[in-house]
Amino acid sequence: MCGHSPSPFHRGLIRKVALTYKFTITEGALPGYTAIIPVSDCTLNRKENKHEVSNSIQWYDCNLSLEGRLTPEGETLSLHDRELDYSEEMADLQKQKTDGNRAWGAEYITLETMLVLNCSTKLLMLENMLKSHFPESLKVYGAVMNINRGNPFQKEVVLDSWPDFKAIITRQQREAETDNLDHYTNAYAVFYKDVKAYQQLLEEQDVINWDQVFQIQGLQSELYAVSKAVANAKLLDLDIKLASFKAVHFSPVSSVPDHSFLTGPSPRLTYLSVADADLLNRTWSRGGNQQCLRYLANLIACFPSVCVRDEKGNPVSWGITDQFATMCHGYTLPDHRRKGYSRLVALTLARKLQSRGFPSQGNVRDDNLASINLLKSVGAEFLPCRFHRLILTPAAFSRQAHL
Repeated sequence: MCGHSPSPFHRGLIRKVALTYKFTITEGALPGYTAIIPVSDCTLNRKENKHEVSNSIQWYDCNLSLEGRLTPEGETLSLHDRELDYSEEMADLQKQKTDGNRAWGAEYITLETMLVLNCSTKLLMLENMLKSHFPESLKVYGAVMNINRGNPFQKEVVLDSWPDFKAIITRQQREAETDNLDHYTNAYAVFYKDVKAYQQLLEEQDVINWDQVFQIQGLQSELYAVSKAVANAKLLDLDIKLASFKAVHFSPVSSVPDHSFLTGPSPRLTYLSVADADLLNRTWSRGGNQQCLRYLANLIACFPSVCVRDEKGNPVSWGITDQFATMCHGYTLPDHRRKGYSRLVALTLARKLQSRGFPSQGNVRDDNLASINLLKSVGAEFLPCRFHRLILTPAAFSRQAHL
């Protein structure tokens, strides 16, 4: 039986809740307190899809929210009140603390809650549903595939609703160990059908960890504008760097790529080992730091890779796969270029991914003409959408982060 785990976040099946409530304000009911609404005082008006609550409420000193059992299934939701204006009533109340109880009414309030999808059956359903939204959903699709196949990078899926979702974000599980400077691992993939739903999901309190260096990536053009707008609305002091690339997808590689030119015991076609991570870290334009070294080692350990090794057993050309099932860091050492290694590695890695059911996708910079020509020569498809990667750095980490 699939359900929703009671994590540090209160997870429920109802995504939007409109509340009308009237209650008696008692002494000490000031902004920044929490009202605890007993379940017995909540009734569901199915026709208008509203919960009608009428009761006296106890107040507790903690973050402003309303907590109560508001679903027919009896699940507990934490509903964050973002629209209620306390200023006039509360200012008057503070002047009359000793006047006893005051009646006070509130308008309808729309409150958002997120859903963390952790049911294996529903995650498999989601994987199939995302196929109908290619190519824009490819990054999230790759992340969901990895979740469904052992989840080596400890990811989870956050949605605005199920099954009729409008926005999805994949992120690292909150219980996973994190390094606040590691934007490689602190990575979110995004897909949305409605950009407003994505914005609302970002605005939720517990969806994004804004207190670390992280990245957001996807194949939809509004990512930067929306993410920046939400950060500004939250009054966050963040530096946001945007990089945009051509997005590509390999056609099916039906036969083993020709490697007859690899004669003798060396060079030989094989795969990378974790011991090769240092070389990859030194040669990657995004590397050269400890966070990247650890990240590359994890990618090599968890996902498919291909390399050509020389007579000493050292990699001279390679390609790896990232946490979103994207082919990345394709590189050939300068002294070994123009030998056909890059073509062989790319086709072999694409075929390996395809044999496991993964999409063979990748990204390439607009000015990387050598790679673009290579991709054209092997019949790769350049997608109509572009790959966008945002790296967001809080001011507190601006001098420490390696971007």
